[in-house]
Amino acid sequence: MQIETVIVDGGAVLVHCVAGVSRSATICLAFLTKYRCRSLRDAYFLMVSKRPLVRPNIGFWRQLIQFEQEIKHAPASVRMIYDEAQADHLLPDVYLEQTVRPVKPLWITLSIAGVLSLFLSMLAHLLSTF
Repeated sequence: MQIETVIVDGGAVLVHCVAGVSRSATICLAFLTKYRCRSLRDAYFLMVSKRPLVRPNIGFWRQLIQFEQEIKHAPASVRMIYDEAQADHLLPDVYLEQTVRPVKPLWITLSIAGVLSLFLSMLAHLLSTF
């Protein structure tokens, strides 16, 4: 996987999508499951500890579960279960173990200096690639 190669070579990787909730989270979960964590369950809780809003869609969860079984040669660590609130909806059992807490928007968390510093470091990185 190219992500692992870049990281091993000392680089940084930015994985993104429109909202950063489903598609990019799925790529990161697959990477963590394969290269850094013992299981998909461990990868999910590691990601949620860094970014609380991680919600791959159900199709992605099914693919992640299958991927984990293939690469780990073990039973799945995450199961799809029926949602008690909506009996016809499936959800991964890890959602039940998650403590819900309000998340501050990024613009509240970062100061003006912090935002400027982040922007300048990203700009410097982009310019260094040319």
